[in-house]
Formats: sequence, structure tokens, C-alpha cells
Amino acid sequence: MAPGHEGPWFPQVDRQAAPAVRLVCVGGAGTGASQFAAWSKGLPESIEVWPVLLPGRERRIREKPLRRIDRIADELLAELVQRGAQGGPHWAFFGHSFGALVAYETARRALNTTDLTVDGLIACSMPAPHLQADRLPVASDDDGALLDWVRASGGVDDVLLGDARFASWLAADLRATLDCRRSYQLDRPVPLGCPVLVASGDDDPQVNQHDLDQWRHYTTAAFEQVTVGSGHFFLRSQQDALLELVRDRLARWHSARSSSS
Repeated sequence: MAPGHEGPWFPQVDRQAAPAVRLVCVGGAGTGASQFAAWSKGLPESIEVWPVLLPGRERRIREKPLRRIDRIADELLAELVQRGAQGGPHWAFFGHSFGALVAYETARRALNTTDLTVDGLIACSMPAPHLQADRLPVASDDDGALLDWVRASGGVDDVLLGDARFASWLAADLRATLDCRRSYQLDRPVPLGCPVLVASGDDDPQVNQHDLDQWRHYTTAAFEQVTVGSGHFFLRSQQDALLELVRDRLARWHSARSSSS
């Protein structure tokens, strides 16, 4: 199917004729919907990929970024409710790095306040929500410290960081992300009533085993933790393996959810 435009939050949705699951994908700091552009080709037609574009990124670059996760989740969920209906395709959520927090909060709201059917959450490369205060990656949010952080993580090519305009925009986006994480303080885990899969790369400098294991407290259903490749950006270097994992778990979760309905 040809890519469709579902408003500013979903500028490139590859619509399928009869999807079973719509997969909402949220990327990390400094990324947009385009990083998920090839996912539809690697997933079956039963999965319709909905890449999220947050304000301030890519074609929304003139908009001010949102600086609170609760506001992002509220606005994103409102967009989903407009496009979902009882008896329609189920939903699932995928989030990488900062996007994992947004995906979790949106899934929690969808389960608690709407009639949308949520099959599961895949959270990648991010400490569990209640650990944010102790796991911020940088002590200072001046441009130099932020760009050193992203350079050390291997997330951006040095050629791009050498472009002053791009570097300035990226530092501002990273700063907004840190503001979101600072203000997002859960006293305790709030579990979802759907399965949670946590994926990470081996030797990721931004997350450790304890950070990942704590996600088990965020579900009353099945919890699973897997390692895919290495580093923080394994979703780029190990895309085929990751998509195989996504395909398998979504099929499994959807089957279980449908049989229990």
C-alpha cells in the first residue's frame, strides 16, 4: 500500500488492507518518523507501522518541542483515539531510548482511559520509568556536554555534528528530552495489563542490567528481556533481527489477546 499521511503526528503510515495490529513507533532524542520508514517492508501485512513524529523534529522542526512526557502522551493518545475504534485493529507500542518512556505512558493511558485494545509494549535501551532521576546521562545540559554525550554514544555521524546549524538544533532537542526526563518522576512502577518486552544491545553505555530488569514491575502479564546485537543503537545495526523479534512477539500477543476477548 502507498504511504499515507495521518496528520502531523503520523506523516508516513504504510496503510495495509486489513491489519491485525497497528504498531506505534516512537524514536529516541534527535530522531523522527523517518527512522522507521523501512519497517513495513520487513514486517508482514498484518502489522501496520505507525511512526510517530514529535513536535520540533523533521518536518515539524518549526514547532516548539514538548517538554513533558505526560503532555506528549496525552496529545499522542488523542490522535490515536481519533483513528481507532472498538472492534478495529489492535494496537501495540514500540519505543527506543526516550521513546520507550513515551510509548509506556501512552500505552498506560490507552489501557486505562480508552476502549482501544493494546496487545503489548516493546521498550528498548532505557532505564525503567521510576529510575529516571538517578539515570540521567549528563550532569550539564549546555550544548558542549550534550553533543559530547551523543557523540560518545555513536548516535550521530561526526560530519553532521560538524554542521553548526544541525548541531545547534540537535542540542536543543536533547535539552528538551532531558527536561522531559527530569520532570517525569514516578514514585513507584505502575504496571500495564499487557505483556512487556524489553530489548537492548550488549554493552550499551546508557543502560545496565538492573535498569532493564526493573521493567518487569511494569506489567501484570508476561515480561521478557532480550539482547539484540550491541550498543545503544542496535535497532539500526541489527534491524533485521529486531524486526524478526517484533514480528514474532506481536503475532504471539495478538493471538493470545484475541483468544481471551
